[in-house]
Amino acid sequence: MDDTDYALGRTNTEYERLIEQAEVMRPLTERTLHAAGIAAGMRVLDIGCGMGDVSFLVADIVRPRGSVVGIDLDVSVPHLVDQRRAARGLENHDNQASER
Repeated sequence: MDDTDYALGRTNTEYERLIEQAEVMRPLTERTLHAAGIAAGMRVLDIGCGMGDVSFLVADIVRPRGSVVGIDLDVSVPHLVDQRRAARGLENHDNQASER
């Protein structure tokens, strides 16, 4: 996949920008998820998960019985998100997605 697929590119600088943006938008995102009916125990698929920030927020809502699977076209993302997941102390019961 080349950078033409995503207008802002696929660089560490862009990944950092996305993380910062997610932090700014977190309160609105959280309200939107609750308004959409996301609740404890649900199983959620985050398509286009990017750096995983929405997936992490959803995990906070659905845990401990629920689960979240995030997928993204960017082949660099699974490894980077898995590092961020581990740093947050979140368990990964199926790491197959990052192997694909």
